[in-house]
Amino acid sequence: RELHLRRRYRIADLLSLDLLTFQRGSQPHVALLEFFREAGGAAPRVHAISSISAMAQLVEAGFGVATLPRAVVDGLARRLP
Repeated sequence: RELHLRRRYRIADLLSLDLLTFQRGSQPHVALLEFFREAGGAAPRVHAISSISAMAQLVEAGFGVATLPRAVVDGLARRLP
């Protein structure tokens, strides 16, 4: 929680973070890349991971920001101090 105090991030904030999303070509991966393309820039470090559990563990460890289903995010929020 101390790493992610904001509810929403600006594009400039996201450019300095590692981003985690689903495998290349998936809807979340394509949408994330398109988001940055529409904003006029290239995406920062985007890591494509096929496991929701692995992404959740990386987020819990403070590795970056992930595109996760809302139910997973809610579960993470309940577990974090």
